[in-house]
This record gives sequence, structure tokens and C-alpha cells, in this order.
Amino acid sequence: MKAAIAGCWSTTDRADDRPRAVVEEQPLVVELLRQLPDVQRVVMAWSLDGFDPAAIAAMTGSTPTTVRSNLRHARERMKQLRAAQDAEQTLDTTKPRRRTR
Repeated sequence: MKAAIAGCWSTTDRADDRPRAVVEEQPLVVELLRQLPDVQRVVMAWSLDGFDPAAIAAMTGSTPTTVRSNLRHARERMKQLRAAQDAEQTLDTTKPRRRTR
């Protein structure tokens, strides 16, 4: 999942199913994608499917520069969302549990 957020997918080989497999195996990636603004979610999803910024730009009617910018913002937002989830989980595990009688 860290590779998805960092944008480390290889887009040179469309036959590579690694991004799709990671998304299917990691429901957290899907949850993070759902929390992105629409444009960022679309470009990130297509990027995860192996499309390069030029192809995404052609499909969305934008420029490759705009797509790269949206991808950068999406990755940053996903990092923030992931950090917030991690912090919340840490707080949940450090809270003292009330004893029930």
C-alpha cells in the first residue's frame, strides 16, 4: 500500500497486474481512494491501473501537467489520511479499557 501512496507503480508494462492485485488485496487503498476528491480519485485509480499521465490526460480532457499535479495532490492526501488513521488506531490501543462488572 505504501507503494500506491508513493506512486511507485510501473506504468511501462500494461500486462503487469501488480497494481490491481494490491488494490484488491488492500481494502485500505480502496478506502483511501474513496476519500479523495473526484478528480484526484479518477487520476489515481487510472494511474494504479497502469495508465501514464499522458493517457489519463487524453481520457479526461486535461493536460499531462494537470494530471501529474492531481496525482501529487492525491498522494499527499492519501498520506495524510493514512497518518490520521494510524494515529487514531494508536490512540485506540493506548486508551485504558474500562472494566465491566
